[in-house]
Amino acid sequence: MISFILNKLLFVLNLVAVVALLFAHLSPHTPPNNLWFMTLFGMAYPLILIINIAFIIYWLFRAKIWLFISLVPIIYGYSHIYKYFQFNPKNEIKTEKRIKYLDMNVKSFMEKKSQDKLYAFFDYLKEAQPDILVFQEYDVIKKINNKPVTKYILETIKTPMYYSLKKNNRQREQAIFSKYPIIKTGEVIFSNNRYVNGVIWADIVCFKDTLRIINVHLQSYGISQNIQMDKLDEKEYAIEESKNVITRIKNGTQKRVVQMQELLALIKETPYKIILSGDFNDPPMSYSYHQMSNVLKDAFMESGNGLGGTFVGPFPSYRIDYIFHSPEIISNNFERGKNYQSDHRLIECELAWE
Repeated sequence: MISFILNKLLFVLNLVAVVALLFAHLSPHTPPNNLWFMTLFGMAYPLILIINIAFIIYWLFRAKIWLFISLVPIIYGYSHIYKYFQFNPKNEIKTEKRIKYLDMNVKSFMEKKSQDKLYAFFDYLKEAQPDILVFQEYDVIKKINNKPVTKYILETIKTPMYYSLKKNNRQREQAIFSKYPIIKTGEVIFSNNRYVNGVIWADIVCFKDTLRIINVHLQSYGISQNIQMDKLDEKEYAIEESKNVITRIKNGTQKRVVQMQELLALIKETPYKIILSGDFNDPPMSYSYHQMSNVLKDAFMESGNGLGGTFVGPFPSYRIDYIFHSPEIISNNFERGKNYQSDHRLIECELAWE
């Protein structure tokens, strides 16, 4: 009798989990202007997926026919799993037209953090020797060994580099460094957030071809830096903070819709092959990711291996940093590196074209 009641209760909970999974599948296709709450299901997709898999395992040993309740929608949306986990073999690009590309939100170069970690980051740059470096939250006034950080980077790479910085008179900016000549630069100033977020771009001449490098930093939720984790056991604080989190998610999601439209306008008018990377502050099951993946290829999807999470913080790791590229470009050996005490991991890959 108890087992019968338990199975009935779990059956109902299983149905709830399936509905949540279906909403997560719909989330990337739902403009969040009005139905912003669908974003919550997209954010929770990995957890919702795990819960449904757990139900499948349970029903496998109980009422076997009921395992299809979760199995069918999982099979239907199986392609979404690849946005979080990939298994691509490493290959060697034979064409001469190839570059090594690295992107990272450096969080003001880990201010007030361990200097050992900071120097480890520059040691890695010295070893990796990327052709293109793209940074978000770039601290232009930071000094390393009493040298301006930009000068220190140029000395670390040890080859001539060109660079472009976002000019917004703020400490945290965006930067593009290139071993190839930059012939033109520009920026997109978002209409709904003029300073903290934005886009800069640089046209570079590489192997007699012109490429446009686009550096993106979209609106964040602003959640992790505001929550006092040690106070979450206080009921009133937890309730109030939960309301604030929902409000931040709603505002952040809706702001990114506008920012993505302005970014897509830049892509549409670009006459060259594009490499676009940066901090989207949105997971793969989001409306903004879906829009971008409709016009550019995701390097992780093309050549990633393993888990793709890039955010490092008190919450589960999300993949919110991306390298996208034009369909004519081939990506190879996408890798997710360390975070060096930033709250983002660096990402890098090889990019090639004929």
